[in-house]
Amino acid sequence: MNDAVKLTGIYHPSSELLYEGSAMFEGSTRELIPSEQGIKYFKNSNKHMEGHFGNDWFIEYGTEYYEDENIKFIGEYNRGPRTYYGPKYFVSGKLFYKSGGLWYEGSFHFKRSPTGYPLFEKQKSFMDGIEYYTDGNIKQRFKSGIT
Repeated sequence: MNDAVKLTGIYHPSSELLYEGSAMFEGSTRELIPSEQGIKYFKNSNKHMEGHFGNDWFIEYGTEYYEDENIKFIGEYNRGPRTYYGPKYFVSGKLFYKSGGLWYEGSFHFKRSPTGYPLFEKQKSFMDGIEYYTDGNIKQRFKSGIT
């Protein structure tokens, strides 16, 4: 039985805020996990993910940040039950350089490692979209993974 609850926060054992937003108790262990809208934090208290959580510790859509609080990605991640080991991966949206500039805008394609882990292979993962230089000028256009 899953019981949705509204929270002010879930904390690391060492007292730093880990998550704030909606959460639910899951399964027989009654573990409290993010559900629906919320914000997940790095241990240094900077935002890590902000958006709609899919009843686990990963967002389905929203914003992901680098640890220094620059935006890493805005968009949609894969949804549904995970039948593999590893994180959710980008489906479509905007990917940013660590410096803050737009790197790529469009859809993504991911291959899996021999163990099933999703692999981000930079330009090999770009599907339909535009890649940018750090100065904002267009570097190349992708159509179904072809430059």
